[in-house]
Amino acid sequence: MSSGPVFATQPIILRRSYALPRAIVWDALVDPVLASGWLGELDIDPRVTGSYRLRYHAPAARRPHDLSSAVIRDLAEPEVLALEAGDGFQVRVRLDDVPGGPRNRSTILHLTVSVTAPAPVLAPDPAHVRTEASAAEQSAHPAAFAEAVRLRAAWLLHLDQLDELLHGRPVDGSCWSDVQDEAWLAHLADSAEAEGERFP
Repeated sequence: MSSGPVFATQPIILRRSYALPRAIVWDALVDPVLASGWLGELDIDPRVTGSYRLRYHAPAARRPHDLSSAVIRDLAEPEVLALEAGDGFQVRVRLDDVPGGPRNRSTILHLTVSVTAPAPVLAPDPAHVRTEASAAEQSAHPAAFAEAVRLRAAWLLHLDQLDELLHGRPVDGSCWSDVQDEAWLAHLADSAEAEGERFP
């Protein structure tokens, strides 16, 4: 792990429902062609201890975290994918098969993100939004709070993009910022409120 100031976030837990069978959602996690429609360019060795190398479409400040050299720690098709990236980033996705949807099967995606890492140094985001959390919350845990807000917003935005892909509207990486600015601002504001409730 890198040296320097270290922060830790409480796990960020998100849940989304997709009205498609689990196998289809699973493929969007591990198939390079489909992953390029919502995350970025993916190179994957689909086995435990295999590599999961992702180059995001999103600008640096809006990426969930660096997965350019992640390792697969758990893989149970079509249910569980767990990744560990450098400097303490861990991502776990679980897909639950449930009734419903136009094909009689739907999927609930559970995403858990855990971080214990040096605070990243990122270029200022031109679409910065002032958070609604109190000054006391931000000053008590500034690095952890800021990174938790950014990570939550980034994953919310990418889960939106997954929904778009599953409905036949893949992301165009060449104009990512132009299309996503409004949604990014909304997710930042929502994430600041959600994380403000979790930080003492």
